[in-house]
Amino acid sequence: MALKKWTDGDVITARSANNKGIRKGTTAEVAAIAVADFEVGDVFYNESQYCLQSLYAKSANKYSNNKILLGADSTVTTITGNTATQVKDIDFVKDAIGFSGNRIFVVARFKNSNNASSGYVRIRKNGGGADALALSTTSTNFTILTGSFDISADADGYITLEVFCDSGVGHTVTLQAIEFYGV
Repeated sequence: MALKKWTDGDVITARSANNKGIRKGTTAEVAAIAVADFEVGDVFYNESQYCLQSLYAKSANKYSNNKILLGADSTVTTITGNTATQVKDIDFVKDAIGFSGNRIFVVARFKNSNNASSGYVRIRKNGGGADALALSTTSTNFTILTGSFDISADADGYITLEVFCDSGVGHTVTLQAIEFYGV
């Protein structure tokens, strides 16, 4: 295999330029690239997903996200009522030599017992009272919700992420699984 690189006399076209560098754009812009312009191994910075993606098959939407799994928990937890109650936590070290920490991504699978109110999964940092992220659903069936928040301004060091759940008065939120990724 020959490394794709610029050589004297190359004609600069969109295809040749894209095959020799990192492309950058939103999810819609990356998805709109013609399949003929894809090559396995292409790297994109997806501005909608806030991460690098690598193409693993010569087809649209065949990307792997270059995110680091920070932690996951699939212990089923239920909370009844409208008081946010801590149910889980994870911790990690943010450091320039290890995980430099710019953004945290959360994937949660949960449901609410009554569609008349919202059930919440809330993420708070370092014992703080404010939500860094709040995911909500009125679905009485398990639903997967995702979100992210910025930690680029946080100082290097030990960071904890606390998971809280709450719902309407007399209603129950059930958290089945949660995953944390970082870039």
